[in-house]
Amino acid sequence: MMVKVKHAWTIALGIYLAALTFLVVMVDRNQMSDVVKDLIYRTPYGDKVAHFFLVGPLSGLAVRATRGHRARWLFGLPTAALAVFALATAEELSQRWIPARAVDFYDFLANTSGIVVFAWLGSLGIARAAAPVTARRSPPWCPGE
Repeated sequence: MMVKVKHAWTIALGIYLAALTFLVVMVDRNQMSDVVKDLIYRTPYGDKVAHFFLVGPLSGLAVRATRGHRARWLFGLPTAALAVFALATAEELSQRWIPARAVDFYDFLANTSGIVVFAWLGSLGIARAAAPVTARRSPPWCPGE
């Protein structure tokens, strides 16, 4: 059985969100493996890079799963990216009450940057998929296609 492409993005979003939720719970409980802790915290800005590359793809997948639906009342911003922003902000602020965590403004900035970049990439993918095949340009190494 083939899954339609529009449903595939929704399934991928659900799987990614479940994995990310599991990871956040493990970090909140201070049950992250020592290998992962060393990799993240010994790498310069490793924590910020992790925030960018963990929250950002959630935004990109959400934009693709919702087919780029935009909120007109909010300057035409993608609603899925706004929802991910709200979720990431709430998660960051909730760390105030979790003993193993601390609220960090730079984590918030890394989350927001990832959300913006990956929402833009998701929107580009939607635009490319919607363009007629004849309107797509061939790469320079494939002349005559």
